Amino acid sequence: MMLELILTELADPTTKLTEFLEKLVHLDDVEPVRALANEAFAEGDPNVKFRMISQATAVNPFFVPVLAAGADAKQVFNMDAWCKSIAMARMVAANTKTNRILVSSAPKTGSTFIAGAISRAFDLKRVSLTLLSAKPYGHVSFGGALRDHDVDELTLITATFNPKGFLAHHHMICTPYLAKQMSLYGVTPIITKRNIFDTFVSFDDHIRKVYASVPEANFLRLGFPAEWIEMDFDDRIDMLLDLQLLWYAKYYSSWKLCEAQGQTKPLWISYEQDLKGDSEVLATRICEALGRPEEAIPELAAALGQNGTKGEHFNKGINGRGEAITGKNRQRIKDFFHKYRMLADFSDILEP
Repeated sequence: MMLELILTELADPTTKLTEFLEKLVHLDDVEPVRALANEAFAEGDPNVKFRMISQATAVNPFFVPVLAAGADAKQVFNMDAWCKSIAMARMVAANTKTNRILVSSAPKTGSTFIAGAISRAFDLKRVSLTLLSAKPYGHVSFGGALRDHDVDELTLITATFNPKGFLAHHHMICTPYLAKQMSLYGVTPIITKRNIFDTFVSFDDHIRKVYASVPEANFLRLGFPAEWIEMDFDDRIDMLLDLQLLWYAKYYSSWKLCEAQGQTKPLWISYEQDLKGDSEVLATRICEALGRPEEAIPELAAALGQNGTKGEHFNKGINGRGEAITGKNRQRIKDFFHKYRMLADFSDILEP
């Protein structure tokens, strides 16, 4: 996490600073975070004060001290200083080379397992690219799960300062702008794909399990009504298509079209062929895409051969679940993707 990087890079992290940052990382609401920011701003030791404020900024997106009434904010930090900071940060970010990986996926395509295996094998920091946070899934804990995932440039630049690189895992649609960002800052996209019918059934199963076991998993966290677990299967799938079918079509179309136009060169990983195939073959493909030496293949293959840590479990035995989607719902999926047929070939996710 970002907090681990900060504490590692500090030459002499004081107990006070360490405890301050560790306390901050667990706060999600604006008022208590700003109260801590005010505490840091009131620190009497100028050196400690500077370090508390500067380091905490990368840990929590709401860490902003309140200036005294009547204070001129522009005298504290003006436009010229801000632009200079951005320019210097961009130059460092774009001119240093590490493994910087974006695992972009549709939900329930094995991406969490892939992200976990790669980050463990190569000791890459897990980060969120949607907001500044010490948590790799900060967009969820800070209440931003309903937002469309998109790269925040300030966060991306900050992540590039990780000395070994980073790995971010998001449900992110590709755009020409994202492709240019990845090119400029050396980010390698890894895209997971899965049979679309299996995907929807697995997604429905995931929602039901979460809603049944986690009371706080409400609409603002997942975007689905609490009645979901009480609806019958066909009605759930019908509503899931109402909510998600357009996104899935845009997701696959965006990556395939940007790739066809030469804007990006993602590594595609198939749930059926790659995740259920030979771990060493998949590890070889990943290492080649990342520019990793041949000696790195066995370690990654071993990580891919494991069944994941908690939250990164991959069930290799489940396939063909999408056959449960029949009738109008099945035809609806086929018809919708057919409308995008001029943009990309979807046979790899529509056919068994």
